[in-house]
Amino acid sequence: RLLRALASLGLFTSLPGRRFNLTPLGAYLRSDVPGSLRGYARFTGHDVTWRPWGQLAYSVRTGAPAFVHIFGMRSFEYYAQHPDVAAIINDAMTTVTTTETAAIIAAYDLSKIGSLVDVGGGHGLLLASILKIHSGMRGILFELPYAAKGASSLLRHEGVADRCAVISGDFFDSVPEGGDVYILKSVIHDWNDERASQILRNCQRAMRPGAKLLLVERVIVRPVYGQHLFQ
Repeated sequence: RLLRALASLGLFTSLPGRRFNLTPLGAYLRSDVPGSLRGYARFTGHDVTWRPWGQLAYSVRTGAPAFVHIFGMRSFEYYAQHPDVAAIINDAMTTVTTTETAAIIAAYDLSKIGSLVDVGGGHGLLLASILKIHSGMRGILFELPYAAKGASSLLRHEGVADRCAVISGDFFDSVPEGGDVYILKSVIHDWNDERASQILRNCQRAMRPGAKLLLVERVIVRPVYGQHLFQ
């Protein structure tokens, strides 16, 4: 049944002798192809993703997070206690960043920036990509300890480890001081207004005069009912 379901999605074709071929779409599940989505596919199919979504009705009824209802703690606490799950989450975030990096770099001129602080930057792919373009820039990757562990190897692989410090900590307490630009990618949407404001206040405290803060988030456009009838 599972094989039939996957085949219906166009991920592979069946061959005689119970053999299978990946289709061009299915090839993105490999780890060694450009634009691989393997990391994100593992995340979406994992218990920590599909089980909370399966309890969406609970959240609608109660207003409480389904993740806490199922696992007994908030997601980031759970990841900190389960490094195998944290690795899957961080690989997924790196996969997403791979698809977004070019657009982010093109959207803002960082050519005159001396130091860039990536707050909550995962394994550091976005920061590494920016540093590779701007050879005179230095970076700081700031993350929770469980995420920061995987950053050093990625930064070495990208050839920028000598220009990038990895600092672990909690952005609800403080963030590293002294950067010219602070970037928060896919961070603020995770938190309610109170918690998001705390993160932003801590960034403000760390920023010297003239420093800038960049927020990178997806904009969800709410369509006006019936507008398609007039366009």
